[in-house]
Amino acid sequence: MREHKYRVWDAETETMFYEDDVCSHFDIWNLGTNKKDFPNNKLMEYTGKEDRRKEKLWEGDRTRWLVNNLSEGVVKHGDYTTMTGHRYYGWYVDCEEFVLSLIDSSDFECIGNIYETPA
Repeated sequence: MREHKYRVWDAETETMFYEDDVCSHFDIWNLGTNKKDFPNNKLMEYTGKEDRRKEKLWEGDRTRWLVNNLSEGVVKHGDYTTMTGHRYYGWYVDCEEFVLSLIDSSDFECIGNIYETPA
């Protein structure tokens, strides 16, 4: 069973809060369920995976696929369809022209996130 950890981007202060700081700065239970009450905050979850450098991969992270150094994408969660047409639900990397499963996360390198280091 994977760890459930969260981080929050506070757009008002342009600050990323991680794990323990999330609980001390935000009402975590209402943050995820009542988004209208927290319009400047973006809740993101830890994937339970690490990249090739053993850095935690989070929802919203920008990654580079090491099999093809030119492919970059964003870590997301939900329904996705692979290049072979198979449908899945879970963590994946959206590379715009295709999606990649995050099953083997050692094929990826985190290069930032969509808030602090946008493309």
